[in-house]
Amino acid sequence: MTRSATFRRSGLGLIAAGCLTVSCLIPAQRTHAGSRVAPAFPFEVRGLTQVAQLIGPTPGSPNAGTAASPHSITDTTRWGVCGGDLGSLMVAQGTAYIALGDNYTSCPPGTGGPGPGLVPPDWRSNALGIITNPRDFTHGLRITKWYSSDGRHAAEAIPSQHDAGSCQDSATPGCEVTAIPTYGFTTQNRLFLAYMSVHHWGPAAVWDVNYSSLAMSSDRGKTWHIERGKVQWGPKSNFAQVAVAPDPDGTHLLFYGIPAGRFGAVKLMRVANNWQSVLSQSSYQYFIGTDANGRPRWSTKPAQAAVVAGAPVGELSVIYDAGLKRWLMTYLQGGNDQIMPSSGDLVIRSAANYWGPWSTPATLVSHTQFPGLYGAFMNDHFVADSGRTIYFVMSQWDPYSIFWMRATLAPAGVAK
Repeated sequence: MTRSATFRRSGLGLIAAGCLTVSCLIPAQRTHAGSRVAPAFPFEVRGLTQVAQLIGPTPGSPNAGTAASPHSITDTTRWGVCGGDLGSLMVAQGTAYIALGDNYTSCPPGTGGPGPGLVPPDWRSNALGIITNPRDFTHGLRITKWYSSDGRHAAEAIPSQHDAGSCQDSATPGCEVTAIPTYGFTTQNRLFLAYMSVHHWGPAAVWDVNYSSLAMSSDRGKTWHIERGKVQWGPKSNFAQVAVAPDPDGTHLLFYGIPAGRFGAVKLMRVANNWQSVLSQSSYQYFIGTDANGRPRWSTKPAQAAVVAGAPVGELSVIYDAGLKRWLMTYLQGGNDQIMPSSGDLVIRSAANYWGPWSTPATLVSHTQFPGLYGAFMNDHFVADSGRTIYFVMSQWDPYSIFWMRATLAPAGVAK
């Protein structure tokens, strides 16, 4: 997800437009009925470990000398992937897939991402890595292949205009800087990528979108079809970026959504767990609160959607941890203290029910230990120790790469 000065201006445009407060950036929030003070997070995060770097050159790669961190467990530069970020995960039919955001053939040291002037194919808005043996994950995920048009070079699954110049004026209509996959999920052996069309990069952690939509593959990721003609959410939607998980009985897919940027709150929608419903805009329902018995209520009107987790939230991920019998949510808390004071850490929350109440945030990864961190993408296939140990993909801005992380959740108050 590009944030470099090459593709982004400062926040002066917001000031010129009269946006001087946080309220200009964060829409009014509707909290769900019966909300109360959030319970405490019931675990302690222990044993945080950076297990492996997942993309870039290996130490012995010919490209090792040009990379800020030439320590990947697999030499992805052979596929033209050196620097990149995000990395949401999906698993289907024994294969795992990892979806990158903006990624590059080159990764010059010290830039925190791409050098100036890169154009396709050196700059891809997205790439899809293939992990053929996801059962062996405790030492890292080995990305052995990539979605490719020629069998040698990673390609975009979601095409992008790459209009990095004219889109710097946030008032310019229609242009697209990049198309970023915000989450991957599966149903009935179809692969889906939820993505956002980024219109304009603002100050750090702030951006605008044209729309958000889905891409689908029905052949195990060999080909992809953009489904914008069937499903689309607008530029002001609270579902510009989503995390997707099945509900407890598997009848529905749950979409936890935030607006563009990293300062919105989380809202919830659902759709029947089959690919035809996923591609039917009218099939989606929006969580509007709970009834007198504490059960969720739903509406077909997105404007009625209630907040399930408060701002500021960026790049979220949600799973049900069957071992812990708890729902887990991870995200970047803010990330720009000049706009909204926040920790800038990756945080984790839990809930007994998928609609909440969600616990208070606890620090999962500190930005003082890993500067420039963002993204904490989990998948329920990648847990160990009866659910007590979770693995996740984390991005760092410099080096511009993704890392396989591990942490253990111990019951709070239990001695180490």
